[in-house]
Amino acid sequence: MKNNTHEKNMKDRILFWVDVSLIQFGVAKILQEKIDSDFYVIYDLNHHLKKSFMQQNLVNFKKEWYFWDNIGKTKEPNIEYLKQIEKKYKINLWKIAYTERN
Repeated sequence: MKNNTHEKNMKDRILFWVDVSLIQFGVAKILQEKIDSDFYVIYDLNHHLKKSFMQQNLVNFKKEWYFWDNIGKTKEPNIEYLKQIEKKYKINLWKIAYTERN
């Protein structure tokens, strides 16, 4: 429940993880027709489908990320930044990373 004025004026934000089954994409389309929220998406699709979804206009996502664009690239993580995120959101990123399927 939204308590203060600032929270009352903020839209809910919903993040979708869309894989090749596309079920989540369909859910996002229907929900967007029914509720006033900000929609975000992570696409877990191959490069052929990525091209199509980059041009889609069925669902108005505020921001889109493409999962496979960021997998397999060697990067040094910013450990201090990750610690701040863990503290801010009270999550254990290491546990999440350890259970990731890749």
